[in-house]
Amino acid sequence: MNRSASLPISPLLRVSEVARLLNVHPSTVIRLADRGILLGIQILGGRHRALRFRPEAVEKFISDRETTTRAELDRSTLSKRAWGEPRSRRG
Repeated sequence: MNRSASLPISPLLRVSEVARLLNVHPSTVIRLADRGILLGIQILGGRHRALRFRPEAVEKFISDRETTTRAELDRSTLSKRAWGEPRSRRG
C-alpha cells in the first residue's frame, strides 16, 4: 500500500512568489523567515540557500498582518480622539 498517494501535497512557493503576493522585496521575505515571523522551509539547494513556503503559512501571515494592522489603527485612532486631537487631513 502506498501511503504517500493518499496525502494531499501542496506546491511550495519560492521567495519571489511570496514577495509578489505580499507586495514586498524578496529580501523582506527572507528577513521575515529569518526572524520566525513567516514560516519557511529551508531545502537543500546548490550554491544558494533555498527557502520555500507553504501556501497555508503565507495565508496565515496575511490574515495575521491584516488583523494586527486593524487593531493598531483602531487603538491609535481611539487614543487621538480621546485626547481631542483633530483628525489629520490628507490633501
